[in-house]
Formats: sequence, structure tokens, C-alpha cells
Amino acid sequence: EANLDLTTWLVKYNSYRPHEALANLTPLEYAQKNFFQVLPMWSASTKI
Repeated sequence: EANLDLTTWLVKYNSYRPHEALANLTPLEYAQKNFFQVLPMWSASTKI
């Protein structure tokens, strides 16, 4: 039961709670707003 409670808290904290470091956006909102700005960095850092 403790594991389920911890997992629930982590999902809520990391997905739905606004973070000051992200201009008070939730991580999901931040990812939606910045998807195309972050995406090129990912492809440039991978080897094919």
C-alpha cells in the first residue's frame, strides 16, 4: 500500500503540480508549450 501511495504522490508531484522553476507551470504544461523548442536538442544529441 505504501508503494501505491508513493507512486500516486510522485505522479501528482511530477505531472500536475506547478513548479516555480518552470514559471509556475505544471511539467505537462511546460512540455506542451516548449515541445518544439526541446525536440531539436534531443535529435542533435543522439547517434544514428
